[in-house]
Amino acid sequence: MAAINEDFEKAPSPGVGGEIDTSGLSLSLSVEDLTEHQWVYVYDPKTGDRSLANKSMLKALLKHGFVTKKPLVEPFKGRFMCFLHKDGSFRAHYDAIGLPVCNKANIPSLYQLNLHMSRKHKMELATIETEKKELEDKKKEERDTILQEALLNSVRASGRPGGGGEVKETPPQAPAPAAAVISHRGKRGRKTKNG
Repeated sequence: MAAINEDFEKAPSPGVGGEIDTSGLSLSLSVEDLTEHQWVYVYDPKTGDRSLANKSMLKALLKHGFVTKKPLVEPFKGRFMCFLHKDGSFRAHYDAIGLPVCNKANIPSLYQLNLHMSRKHKMELATIETEKKELEDKKKEERDTILQEALLNSVRASGRPGGGGEVKETPPQAPAPAAAVISHRGKRGRKTKNG
Protein backbone atom coordinates (compact mmCIF):
# COMPACT_ATOMS: atom_id res chain seq x y z
CA MET A 1 0.00 0.00 0.00
CA ALA A 2 2.98 2.31 0.47
CA ALA A 3 3.62 2.30 -3.29
CA ILE A 4 -0.01 3.27 -3.93
CA ASN A 5 0.15 6.21 -1.53
CA GLU A 6 3.13 7.69 -3.36
CA ASP A 7 1.66 7.19 -6.81
CA PHE A 8 -1.67 9.07 -6.74
CA GLU A 9 -2.72 12.59 -7.64
CA LYS A 10 -4.00 14.42 -4.57
CA ALA A 11 -7.35 16.16 -4.93
CA PRO A 12 -8.98 18.91 -2.91
CA SER A 13 -11.60 17.77 -0.46
CA PRO A 14 -15.15 18.09 -1.84
CA GLY A 15 -16.50 18.91 1.61
CA VAL A 16 -16.89 22.28 3.26
CA GLY A 17 -13.57 23.71 4.37
CA GLY A 18 -12.89 25.46 7.62
CA GLU A 19 -11.73 24.84 11.14
CA ILE A 20 -12.84 21.80 13.11
CA ASP A 21 -13.27 22.28 16.83
CA THR A 22 -11.83 19.21 18.56
CA SER A 23 -11.76 20.59 22.09
CA GLY A 24 -13.28 18.18 24.56
CA LEU A 25 -12.93 15.21 22.20
CA SER A 26 -10.51 12.37 22.74
CA LEU A 27 -9.39 11.41 19.24
CA SER A 28 -6.59 9.10 18.25
CA LEU A 29 -6.34 10.90 14.88
CA SER A 30 -5.17 14.43 14.45
CA VAL A 31 -7.18 17.07 12.60
CA GLU A 32 -4.62 16.98 9.79
CA ASP A 33 -5.32 13.24 9.31
CA LEU A 34 -9.00 14.01 8.82
CA THR A 35 -8.71 16.97 6.50
CA GLU A 36 -5.51 16.72 4.45
CA HIS A 37 -4.99 14.56 1.38
CA GLN A 38 -7.95 12.28 1.98
CA TRP A 39 -9.20 12.66 -1.58
CA VAL A 40 -7.50 11.42 -4.74
CA TYR A 41 -8.26 11.27 -8.43
CA VAL A 42 -8.83 7.89 -10.06
CA TYR A 43 -9.23 7.25 -13.79
CA ASP A 44 -11.13 4.78 -15.90
CA PRO A 45 -8.41 3.34 -18.17
CA LYS A 46 -10.85 2.67 -21.05
CA THR A 47 -12.54 6.07 -21.25
CA GLY A 48 -10.05 8.35 -19.49
CA ASP A 49 -12.81 9.74 -17.25
CA ARG A 50 -11.54 11.19 -13.98
CA SER A 51 -13.37 10.63 -10.71
CA LEU A 52 -12.89 11.89 -7.20
CA ALA A 53 -12.41 9.14 -4.62
CA ASN A 54 -11.79 8.93 -0.91
CA LYS A 55 -8.33 7.54 -0.17
CA SER A 56 -9.83 4.91 2.12
CA MET A 57 -11.64 3.43 -0.92
CA LEU A 58 -8.57 3.47 -3.16
CA LYS A 59 -7.63 -0.19 -2.72
CA ALA A 60 -11.17 -1.37 -3.65
CA LEU A 61 -11.30 0.95 -6.67
CA LEU A 62 -7.95 -0.31 -7.93
CA LYS A 63 -9.26 -3.89 -7.72
CA HIS A 64 -12.23 -2.83 -9.89
CA GLY A 65 -9.92 -1.60 -12.66
CA PHE A 66 -9.47 2.08 -11.87
CA VAL A 67 -5.95 3.52 -12.09
CA THR A 68 -4.29 6.42 -10.32
CA LYS A 69 -2.18 7.60 -13.25
CA LYS A 70 -3.91 9.55 -15.99
CA PRO A 71 -4.21 7.23 -19.04
CA LEU A 72 -3.25 8.30 -22.54
CA VAL A 73 -6.89 8.04 -23.60
CA GLU A 74 -8.59 11.42 -23.61
CA PRO A 75 -12.19 11.49 -22.33
CA PHE A 76 -14.80 11.97 -25.04
CA LYS A 77 -16.13 15.51 -25.07
CA GLY A 78 -19.66 15.90 -26.37
CA ARG A 79 -20.48 18.58 -28.89
CA PHE A 80 -24.02 19.42 -27.73
CA MET A 81 -24.92 21.82 -24.97
CA CYS A 82 -28.04 21.98 -22.85
CA PHE A 83 -30.85 24.13 -24.25
CA LEU A 84 -30.54 26.23 -21.09
CA HIS A 85 -26.79 26.84 -21.46
CA LYS A 86 -25.62 30.43 -21.01
CA ASP A 87 -24.29 30.49 -24.60
CA GLY A 88 -27.49 28.99 -26.09
CA SER A 89 -29.14 30.66 -29.06
CA PHE A 90 -32.40 31.38 -27.19
CA ARG A 91 -30.82 32.40 -23.88
CA ALA A 92 -32.14 35.99 -23.99
CA HIS A 93 -35.70 34.72 -24.41
CA TYR A 94 -35.24 32.10 -21.68
CA ASP A 95 -33.93 34.79 -19.33
CA ALA A 96 -37.01 36.90 -20.10
CA ILE A 97 -39.37 34.10 -19.08
CA GLY A 98 -37.31 33.13 -16.03
CA LEU A 99 -35.72 29.83 -17.04
CA PRO A 100 -32.51 28.89 -15.17
CA VAL A 101 -29.03 28.54 -16.68
CA CYS A 102 -27.39 25.10 -17.06
CA ASN A 103 -23.63 24.75 -17.56
CA LYS A 104 -23.75 21.33 -19.23
CA ALA A 105 -21.93 21.69 -22.55
CA ASN A 106 -20.44 18.26 -23.28
CA ILE A 107 -23.45 16.12 -24.17
CA PRO A 108 -22.40 13.47 -26.72
CA SER A 109 -25.64 13.01 -28.73
CA LEU A 110 -29.08 14.46 -29.37
CA TYR A 111 -30.62 11.43 -27.66
CA GLN A 112 -28.62 12.13 -24.50
CA LEU A 113 -29.50 15.82 -24.78
CA ASN A 114 -33.19 14.88 -24.75
CA LEU A 115 -32.57 12.57 -21.77
CA HIS A 116 -30.72 15.37 -19.97
CA MET A 117 -33.59 17.78 -20.54
CA SER A 118 -36.28 15.28 -19.48
CA ARG A 119 -34.41 14.23 -16.32
CA LYS A 120 -32.79 17.45 -15.14
CA HIS A 121 -35.15 20.14 -16.49
CA LYS A 122 -38.67 18.63 -16.67
CA MET A 123 -40.60 21.85 -16.07
CA GLU A 124 -38.33 23.91 -18.28
CA LEU A 125 -38.66 21.36 -21.10
CA ALA A 126 -42.45 21.46 -20.77
CA THR A 127 -42.35 25.27 -20.98
CA ILE A 128 -40.13 25.19 -24.07
CA GLU A 129 -42.29 22.55 -25.78
CA THR A 130 -45.51 24.45 -25.00
CA GLU A 131 -44.08 27.66 -26.47
CA LYS A 132 -42.84 25.76 -29.52
CA LYS A 133 -46.29 24.20 -30.09
CA GLU A 134 -48.04 27.56 -29.72
CA LEU A 135 -45.63 29.13 -32.22
CA GLU A 136 -46.15 26.26 -34.70
CA ASP A 137 -49.94 26.54 -34.33
CA LYS A 138 -49.78 30.30 -34.95
CA LYS A 139 -47.61 29.82 -38.07
CA LYS A 140 -49.94 27.09 -39.37
CA GLU A 141 -52.94 29.36 -38.85
CA GLU A 142 -51.19 32.19 -40.74
CA ARG A 143 -50.28 29.81 -43.62
CA ASP A 144 -53.86 28.53 -43.79
CA THR A 145 -55.22 32.09 -43.89
CA ILE A 146 -52.82 33.04 -46.71
CA LEU A 147 -53.70 29.87 -48.64
CA GLN A 148 -57.45 30.47 -48.24
CA GLU A 149 -57.12 34.08 -49.40
CA ALA A 150 -55.03 33.01 -52.40
CA LEU A 151 -57.54 30.31 -53.33
CA LEU A 152 -60.48 32.69 -52.97
CA ASN A 153 -58.69 35.34 -55.08
CA SER A 154 -57.94 32.71 -57.72
CA VAL A 155 -61.59 31.67 -57.90
CA ARG A 156 -62.73 35.30 -58.10
CA ALA A 157 -60.23 36.05 -60.84
CA SER A 158 -61.30 33.07 -62.96
CA GLY A 159 -64.93 34.23 -63.09
CA ARG A 160 -66.33 30.71 -63.54
CA PRO A 161 -68.82 30.10 -60.70
CA GLY A 162 -70.76 33.37 -60.74
CA GLY A 163 -70.19 34.47 -64.27
CA GLY A 164 -69.20 37.97 -63.20
CA GLY A 165 -66.11 36.98 -61.29
CA GLU A 166 -68.04 36.91 -58.06
CA VAL A 167 -68.50 33.86 -55.91
CA LYS A 168 -72.13 33.36 -54.94
CA GLU A 169 -72.87 31.30 -51.92
CA THR A 170 -75.72 28.84 -52.31
CA PRO A 171 -77.99 28.39 -49.32
CA PRO A 172 -77.82 24.98 -47.71
CA GLN A 173 -80.55 22.58 -48.82
CA ALA A 174 -82.89 21.03 -46.28
CA PRO A 175 -82.37 17.28 -45.99
CA ALA A 176 -84.84 15.10 -47.88
CA PRO A 177 -87.54 13.58 -45.67
CA ALA A 178 -86.63 10.10 -44.62
CA ALA A 179 -88.97 7.32 -45.72
CA ALA A 180 -91.07 5.94 -42.93
CA VAL A 181 -89.51 2.74 -41.73
CA ILE A 182 -91.93 0.11 -40.62
CA SER A 183 -90.49 -2.44 -38.28
CA HIS A 184 -91.68 -5.97 -38.07
CA ARG A 185 -90.24 -6.27 -34.61
CA GLY A 186 -92.02 -5.82 -31.31
CA LYS A 187 -90.99 -3.85 -28.26
CA ARG A 188 -88.05 -6.05 -27.36
CA GLY A 189 -86.75 -6.58 -30.84
CA ARG A 190 -88.43 -9.96 -31.36
CA LYS A 191 -90.36 -10.76 -34.48
CA THR A 192 -94.10 -10.48 -34.08
CA LYS A 193 -96.67 -12.96 -35.39
CA ASN A 194 -97.69 -10.63 -38.17
CA GLY A 195 -94.29 -10.11 -39.57
